[in-house]
Amino acid sequence: MKTLIAAILASLVLTFHAQADNTNMPSPMGMPPGMAGCFGTEQAPVVKVFAVDDNGARFRAYQVRWKDQDVIVSDMFGTTNFKEGDKISFMVNNIEVPVGEKKLKMLQFMIMDATAFAPAPKAHNAKPSQ
Repeated sequence: MKTLIAAILASLVLTFHAQADNTNMPSPMGMPPGMAGCFGTEQAPVVKVFAVDDNGARFRAYQVRWKDQDVIVSDMFGTTNFKEGDKISFMVNNIEVPVGEKKLKMLQFMIMDATAFAPAPKAHNAKPSQ
């Protein structure tokens, strides 16, 4: 169980550091030995929106077509607000983790829009300071 939890956390860490160039990446330090993955960015129009707001908490996910299949793209932070028909960019993570004698293969689709956490631009004074 600890290995599975570590694998899920590792996939999130890898996602934050992933390049959008569909390349294989070696296991970073601190990851379980034998962990591998490839990552890329895709675009597709939204087929259906899943949205819930509850006392200020938000959930957002989008159904899209990927390789002729319906998949759900999760917005981990709940910061997006796309509509049906909008074209979205999302990450596709294919991760392989050894679990005992077996290998667990995970396929994840997610949006990680961190722009909501960016500092607000500073207001500029119209008058030059003297």
